[in-house]
Amino acid sequence: MGSKTYKSEKLKKMRRRVATVRSVFFLSCGFGIWLFVFWLFGLPSLTIHNLEIVGNVSLSVRDIATATNKFLTGRYFFTVPKESIFFYPKSAIAKSIAESFPEIKRAEIGIKNFNTLGISVAERTPSALWCVKNENLAGEKIADCYKLDDSSFIFSRATTKDSAEVGFVKFFASSTGASPIGQTYLSSAFFRSLMDFAKNFSALGFSVVAFRERSEREQGDFEAVLEGGVRLIFSRDSNLTSIFANVESIISDSGLGKDGFAKLDYLDLRFGNKIFYKMKK
Repeated sequence: MGSKTYKSEKLKKMRRRVATVRSVFFLSCGFGIWLFVFWLFGLPSLTIHNLEIVGNVSLSVRDIATATNKFLTGRYFFTVPKESIFFYPKSAIAKSIAESFPEIKRAEIGIKNFNTLGISVAERTPSALWCVKNENLAGEKIADCYKLDDSSFIFSRATTKDSAEVGFVKFFASSTGASPIGQTYLSSAFFRSLMDFAKNFSALGFSVVAFRERSEREQGDFEAVLEGGVRLIFSRDSNLTSIFANVESIISDSGLGKDGFAKLDYLDLRFGNKIFYKMKK
């Protein structure tokens, strides 16, 4: 009995020793692999050192670089550097640029020459202005305007020069109190139909200078303000092509002519073929 007990204890010790050796071996191998990966992907030849930013017009290279570099510091799980040319967070960078700079419509990101991260941006161009009426310290009504792109996306505040520039149609709306930047004002289809409506009037020799939402009591109704003050009142769901044809007919067929049309205060086009109007006093 004593001999068997001795052999059993000896066998147990041997097994524990083998298990310990195996554990140390695998831990050493794991640490060695981790160390190799840490060293390999941290090699200067395999990491991003430079940024090449092109396509920016109003935005500075420095601002875009700052928004990018914060994603290129640190390591994944204390191992692979985020500035690795193989594992840099491309999607996170693109998302950050889009969220940080509403002026940017599109950003393309890719590795160039191994150590350079190329960022090509396309900035939005203004198609119109979105404005609200506010009071200044003197109690005067002033227009606070923002730039709209061709999809009705509000992407930046307009300067005084932008607001005064002839050619930009202004969309006047009720103030929400919060900054409208980053919001879409109208559906793209409705916005484009309004811009086409304005373009058609230019062909008749009249310029649409503004579209204005009417009062809450008349929610859903708009009016187009022509240069000279003539107002065209219509519903949001109106067929703008038909409205334009009706106005064109009024100008050419009724004997009113352009001079007579310019003397109108408004045309109310919300009731199908029934058109109401008022002359200026």
